[in-house]
Amino acid sequence: MHVARAPLIVVALTLAAAACAGAPSVEQDPSRYEGPIGSTDVALGEARFRAVCGVCHVDGDAPVLDGRGLAAAAVRRQAREGSARMRPVAQSRVSDAELEAIVAYLVTTGAARD
Repeated sequence: MHVARAPLIVVALTLAAAACAGAPSVEQDPSRYEGPIGSTDVALGEARFRAVCGVCHVDGDAPVLDGRGLAAAAVRRQAREGSARMRPVAQSRVSDAELEAIVAYLVTTGAARD
C-alpha cells in the first residue's frame, strides 16, 4: 500500500516545487514596499507604534529604532514580512494606513527616512 502512495507524493512535491519556481509572490517582491510615505498623521503613528511596536521596541528586548535612519520601504517590509527575530504584523492588527502613519512617526525620531 505504501508503494501506491509514493507516486502521488512525488507528483505533489513536483507541483509544489514548480509553483515556488515562478515569479516572486507579492510578499517577496521588495518593490511592493517602495514609494513615498503615505501619511502625515504623526500622532496616530506614535499612538499605534507605542501600542503595537513599543511592547518590544521600547519596553522589550527588540532593538531601539530611534536614530537608525531605516528606509521607509525597509520598515514596511519588516513590518509586513517579519524576520527570524520578528513576527510579521498582520493588516488586521495594523492597517496599511496605520503603518504609513507609523512610518511618518518614525521619521520624526530618526528611526526612518523618506
